[in-house]
Amino acid sequence: MFLGRNYSLQIELDLTIQETKVKLFRGKFIVTAPGKNEENIRKAMEVWYRERARKMIELKVKYYQKFFNIVPTNIKVKEQKKRWASCTSKNELLFNWRCIMAKANALDYIIVHEMCHMYYKNHSKEFWELVATVIPHYEIRKEWLKNYGVRMDL
Repeated sequence: MFLGRNYSLQIELDLTIQETKVKLFRGKFIVTAPGKNEENIRKAMEVWYRERARKMIELKVKYYQKFFNIVPTNIKVKEQKKRWASCTSKNELLFNWRCIMAKANALDYIIVHEMCHMYYKNHSKEFWELVATVIPHYEIRKEWLKNYGVRMDL
């Protein structure tokens, strides 16, 4: 998945290259690899996702910043086994690289959710009211993540 859409995966072997390359082209992921090592292919895919996640998340945080007076101290994309994202006590926003697999409006929900944690470090009524002021009907996006999140992995 990438931005909520499923793509087929095509693996091409090229013994003349050293490093596995990933591209999204004409509706499919094309992975060009020097061999059939599944772990190397998975790692190359993860690097591809991480790069796109970092760029997209930074752009979206910048867009949504107009709704907030607090600015995140840092934005990182990392491995998180059980969460889509988190906000530290120092207002550092940490995002799971897999969230780039979510459709765009679900990714927006994840980002706004964490930005709201800069104000409320809990899931209080006030927290959810703040989320709703930025994304009315956020529940639909939250439900999409609940239903499709299990598919967002390599």
